[in-house]
Amino acid sequence: MMYDAKGNLTNGTYNQPLAYWPTYYAQYEARKFFVSGQYMKLVQYNQFAVSGQAPYVTNSDTRAWFAMGGYHVTDKLQVGTYYTHYIVASAADKSDPANRFADWVASSRYDMNSYFYAKLEGHFIRGYGVGFYGFDNPNGLHPNTNLLVAKLGFVF
Repeated sequence: MMYDAKGNLTNGTYNQPLAYWPTYYAQYEARKFFVSGQYMKLVQYNQFAVSGQAPYVTNSDTRAWFAMGGYHVTDKLQVGTYYTHYIVASAADKSDPANRFADWVASSRYDMNSYFYAKLEGHFIRGYGVGFYGFDNPNGLHPNTNLLVAKLGFVF
């Protein structure tokens, strides 16, 4: 993916020069097993110009990847696991939870029919560097989060 952005701020301007966001993905399936993985690297240079102040330039280098695997127990039931990893490689302190994110997941999916499915996932998250918001967490962000997610979905 490639993109650039410019715009006006309340009291200045914003400029994101052309950024190249290479992403590599692979997937393999054999009989009842499947595996996939992805790697992404994004280097950004942003410039902010605020009225009455010198321009402010920021650089960031982020890396992310995931690996997943699973097994079709039956035609309708599959189980699997995946691991997602994200780090701000340009950060001075990579151990800071704001500069990293790691998520181990145990997952299951049951296809009720060709249109409807149900999923259940257990997540074990370390860090919050991918965009958790303070206003949703009035007591502050925690370095570790464990959660269980249930989902009903449909395809058409």
